[in-house]
Amino acid sequence: MRVRDWTLVALAVGAVLWLAPASAPAQPATPQLLTLDFLNKTNGLPQASLIQASDGNLYGTSTAQNGAILRLTPAGTLTTLYTFSNAASGAGPESNLLQGSDGNLYGTTTAGGAYYNGTAFKISLAGTFTLLASFPANPCQIFNSALIQGSDGNFYGTTTGGTNCAGTLYRMTPAGQLSTLYTFSGPDGALPGGALLQVNGTFYGTTVQGGANNAGVVFSITPSGTFKTLLSFNGTNGAWPAAALVLGTDGNLYGTTSAGGAANAGTVFKITTAGVLTTLYSFSGNSDGFAPNGLLQGSDGNFYGTTSGGGANGCPMLPPGACGANVSSVGTIFDISASGSFATLYSFAIADGQNPSAALVQASNGDFYGTTAVGGLNNFGTVFEFGLGIGFPPVNLKGSVSSSGVVTLSWDSPNALLQPPGSPAPTGYNVYAANSWNWQNNGGFNPQPLATVTSTSTTLSNLAPGTTYYFAVAWSDASGTSGLSNVVTLTTPGSPAPPYWHWGGGALGPWLLAALLLALLWRAPAVLRPGRARAAPGGALRAAHGRCADSRRAPRRCP
Repeated sequence: MRVRDWTLVALAVGAVLWLAPASAPAQPATPQLLTLDFLNKTNGLPQASLIQASDGNLYGTSTAQNGAILRLTPAGTLTTLYTFSNAASGAGPESNLLQGSDGNLYGTTTAGGAYYNGTAFKISLAGTFTLLASFPANPCQIFNSALIQGSDGNFYGTTTGGTNCAGTLYRMTPAGQLSTLYTFSGPDGALPGGALLQVNGTFYGTTVQGGANNAGVVFSITPSGTFKTLLSFNGTNGAWPAAALVLGTDGNLYGTTSAGGAANAGTVFKITTAGVLTTLYSFSGNSDGFAPNGLLQGSDGNFYGTTSGGGANGCPMLPPGACGANVSSVGTIFDISASGSFATLYSFAIADGQNPSAALVQASNGDFYGTTAVGGLNNFGTVFEFGLGIGFPPVNLKGSVSSSGVVTLSWDSPNALLQPPGSPAPTGYNVYAANSWNWQNNGGFNPQPLATVTSTSTTLSNLAPGTTYYFAVAWSDASGTSGLSNVVTLTTPGSPAPPYWHWGGGALGPWLLAALLLALLWRAPAVLRPGRARAAPGGALRAAHGRCADSRRAPRRCP
C-alpha cells in the first residue's frame, strides 16, 4: 500500500474516533457499602430487616429504649415514624414489618401490652398507630415473630409461648381477634422464631429447637391446622434455624441454620415442600462468618444474606498467632447461588457496623439495604446500602512512623472512573484506628474516628509507645459514609505500655486510671453508709445489645 493510502486510512480512523460519543465512567465492578445513618440511643439496636413500602420508602423497627418505627427515604434520610412511649402500646419490636393489602404496616412487639407479652399493631404510612391485640398472659411467651398476610386476608404468626412453653402458631383477623392454630409440644418442634411462608395455600416455617434431635425442624401447616414435621435437623446438616424460609424461583424453599454444619457455625440449605433437604454451604466460622441470618433472592437469582459474626476484618486478617484463639464477632454480607457457589461480599469492622441480625431487602433501585444491631459511630447500630451504584472507599492508604512516634498517613480519593456518574466529591475523611489489644478483643476498629480531615493526609501523635496499630480511612459526603480502605499496620517505637494504657488508647491511660480511682474513693462513703436500696431499672427490654445476651434466642456463638 502506498503512503498516500495509509494517510487516508489514518484520517478515516481519526474521524470515527472523533465522532464517537465519549464513554461513560465505568461502574464499580463489585458492590460497595455506604453507611446511611449511624443510629443512637433513641433509634438504635435494630433486630429486624427493612421493607420497602408502596410509597418507595423503607421502613423498619428498632429496640432501643421501648422501641421505634423508622422510615428511610430513597435519598437516605432517616426519620422516626412512631415511638413506643408507653407499655400499653407495646415495647421492643424485634420483628420486621409487613405492608398489608390495605396499605398499612403491620407488626408485633415482644413486650408491653395488657399482659406484658407483647402486642400486634398497625400503623399507616402517615404515622397513625392502632393497637390491634395484646398477646395473652403466659409465663414463657418471650418472642413474637413477624406477621404475614395469608391468602384469606387474615394475618398469621408465631410465638414462643403456649401451654407447653414450646411455642404456638396463631391467626389474627384484620380487626385484631386472635386464635391459636397449633401448639408445639417439643418432639414436633419448639420455639418458632422466623415468620411463616405461604406457598400454594400451605404455611411453612422453622423452629429453633425441638424435633427428633432437639436441633430444630422444618414444618408445614394448612390454614385449617393440619400440621406436619417435614425435617428434623441433626447438627451435621444444621441446627437452630432461627430465620424465615424464602421461596426460590425454582419452587424450592431456602433457609439458614445459625449453628451446626461442618464447623458448627451454621449452614445454608434448600428443602423441597416434601421435606428433601440439601445442604448448600457450611460456614467455617472464620472469614466467611458464622450464625447466618435470613436469605433474600436477588433479581439475579442468587441468594443474599448476612452473618451475625465472623468475617475477614477481625482476627483472621491479622498475622498468624496475633489473636490467639479469639474469633471476632463482627459479621459479613454474602451471596450464594442455588447450586451452592458461595462468596463473601463484605466484612464489617465495627466502625462501619457490627452484628447484622436480619435479612437484607433489595429495593427498586437494585441495591440492598440492611441494618447492623450494634457498632457504628454511637455503637447503637447502623443503616446501610450495599450495591453497584456506590463508590469505592479511599484507596492506596500508606503510612510511616517517625522515631518520636508520630504517624503520617496518606491516601488517594477514588478515581472518577471508579465512581458512579454524578457522584459528589467527598467532603471529609474519617481516620479509624485500633491497636492490637482492642482489635484482638473486639475484632475491628474503634467506632469513634481518631481524626476527621478534609485533605488526603494526616499526622497522628500521642499514641502509645511500643504498640502495633491498624489504620483505615473512609470518605463521607451528603449521602453517607463509605466502606473502609485498605488497612495499614504500623508499630510505634519504644517499650510497650502497661495494659491499662489501652483503656485510654495512649498517653491518657494513667490519667484515666487515676480518675477512676478518685471516683471510687469519693463514692466509697456513700456506698458504705446504710440507705435506701435503689429500684432495679424498669422495662421489659433486654439490657444487652444484640441477640446473644437474650435467653429468648437459641444459644448461639456469641462474642
